[in-house]
Amino acid sequence: MESVQELLEELAELFTSEDSPINSAIKPLGDGAVLVVRAPGGSITVEKVEGRFIHGKKPRTRPLFELHFDDPRDLEAFRHVKDARDFGDRFVSLVREGKLKLDMLRPFIDLWSLGVGYFLEEIGVLAPPKAYQDLIGGLQLRDIAFTEILDVKYLQELVDELARITGVRLWVLDMNCMPVVVSTTGGEHCKLIIDSFEGVLRCYDSAIGGLAELKKAMAPKVRVCHAGFMCFDAPLILGGEIVGMISGDASLMEPPDPDRYRKLAEELDVDPEPLLASLQQVRNVNIEEVEFLLSVVNAIAQVVTEMSFKQYLLTRQMKENADLTRELRYKNMELKALFQSILEIQERERSAVARDLHDDTGQNLSNALVNLELALSEMDVPEAVRAHIESASSSISQVLKQVHDLSASLHPPVLDDLGLIEALRNLVRRMNADYPIEFTLVTEGEEGALSGDVKINLYRIAQEALNNVVKHSGASRARVEFKRDEHGVKLVISDDGHGFAETETDGGHIRAENATRKGEALSSGEKTSTGDRARHDERSPGEKAPEGEMTPGKDEPGRDGGARGDTPTIDSPITVVPPRRGQSDARQVGTARPGRAAGEKSAEPKGKAAGGGEASATRGTAGKPGATKGARYPANAGEAFSTRVSTTVCGESGESIRLGLVNMRERAERIGATLEFPPCEKGVTVVVRLPH
Repeated sequence: MESVQELLEELAELFTSEDSPINSAIKPLGDGAVLVVRAPGGSITVEKVEGRFIHGKKPRTRPLFELHFDDPRDLEAFRHVKDARDFGDRFVSLVREGKLKLDMLRPFIDLWSLGVGYFLEEIGVLAPPKAYQDLIGGLQLRDIAFTEILDVKYLQELVDELARITGVRLWVLDMNCMPVVVSTTGGEHCKLIIDSFEGVLRCYDSAIGGLAELKKAMAPKVRVCHAGFMCFDAPLILGGEIVGMISGDASLMEPPDPDRYRKLAEELDVDPEPLLASLQQVRNVNIEEVEFLLSVVNAIAQVVTEMSFKQYLLTRQMKENADLTRELRYKNMELKALFQSILEIQERERSAVARDLHDDTGQNLSNALVNLELALSEMDVPEAVRAHIESASSSISQVLKQVHDLSASLHPPVLDDLGLIEALRNLVRRMNADYPIEFTLVTEGEEGALSGDVKINLYRIAQEALNNVVKHSGASRARVEFKRDEHGVKLVISDDGHGFAETETDGGHIRAENATRKGEALSSGEKTSTGDRARHDERSPGEKAPEGEMTPGKDEPGRDGGARGDTPTIDSPITVVPPRRGQSDARQVGTARPGRAAGEKSAEPKGKAAGGGEASATRGTAGKPGATKGARYPANAGEAFSTRVSTTVCGESGESIRLGLVNMRERAERIGATLEFPPCEKGVTVVVRLPH
């Protein structure tokens, strides 16, 4: 036959295991919770340590309560418990029948701080009636933890101070009638009553009634509790909704009846003498005094709760904003990854098309040209036919040249064969051959080993920048610089065009910002880039260019890389500088078209940049605070390229510049480089830095 001790150990294992039928009830118990179960013939101690329950060892802390079974056979009632509520029904039934006694060994507030209240609520011992559940069922804030709304630490300090002043014990209860804060001082009589199990049950039922009245009235109320004491209840209202109450056991209206409280002590199974002694400290007051206390506590409660609710709403909004920011950041990362994939696919397709044009179409055109030349070499060709053949030969030569140009524009073969510097040199040759602008190239240091990805993206950035010089800058000279040293690679494209227009500072000022892989703020740039361009600008027409610099006419025009390549780009908050006041047509954005005489002034409004970039250019009025003339970049430049001027002002050409900026930015980010637009006195300078 199984011994009592073995049965206790079996039940302890059953109820504290991971598969416990009362797992939902024991889970809220905090570490340090200790329970002792005794029956004639055995006992067992259960303690929660680091989230796990330990049996049979000496507890490290004082037990919360002890359960005493008069008859060990009553233990059998718990062998087949279905769930927490079934456990609670059996537990209460044995207590009511006097077969099970529960001794609370620590103060009520200690038990509640270790989760005993939630345990009793889960097993149904502290269960509000259905009418009350229906009454509070529609409260939206009910399921939000009280500690999320109110500062419990501050609330504890507040009720302690109020209890000290008024001499009453104060309770803060949530709408489930669970104590959140209890004053450390106040009436001893209330503490003695609630430190018993039966007292907990009666006080709970009384408080439920008080909460129900407050919910209906939404105003402070005075009530008489189960023990005959006058209590005042003040609702805690947040955003027009009740979330709990502050309750105080005020006093008695008449001298206490000793016989009544002896009987109460007997019902609660507590020592009557301490309870009777505590009644000597209870004041006899009239209803007016209680109502005055109530008005004071209610006023304080409303101030505290409204302040707390505003803080709660602010915190919730900040959390929602943080969630949205994270989601936006994630979407931006996805968008960037998609754009980079598009660039990769685009480069592969360009390379394939360029190869097909060169190997197939170009070869076929070359063969046709050779056949025409052979036909012309025949002696007996009539003059009329010869003229047609020569015309066809000339047309095929032009088409062959265009095919070669298109192939080189799609993917310059010299980039793979001879490297980036040679590809840039051929690009400059091409630009000089096609446009009335003086393009030069300056190199410093060896190119060294660069990956194919780095070379093609640096080349495309230079190509895009020079393309914008031709289309939008109105420049007569442009310069490409390539430098590599111990710090890394630096690529600079500058021009002497009209640069960016200045605009009124109106709260929507223009900003051009640095784009880096991590979206960092705009770099201030280097003055040396502006100075280098200035030295180049000041050189006389006959002055010899420095070693390494390429000028027009020194080399035969190449056909490896055009400036016309349009790269599809994603949308971006980059926008274009609008024209200044007084310009006749704000929608016209001029382009430097091929064939315009060198030095011819552009008739278009200012505002378009060499790199397609933009700078903050605010033109203030003298004496007006905050209006700074010539300040092109704000010190607090934000995230990459978040400029703020509508592209509709500038029409289609403005959109072209914006897309060019996005293209350059994304290519710089792809290889881990920074893209900068440092301040300059004339034109626009684009700087790409790729650290080692």
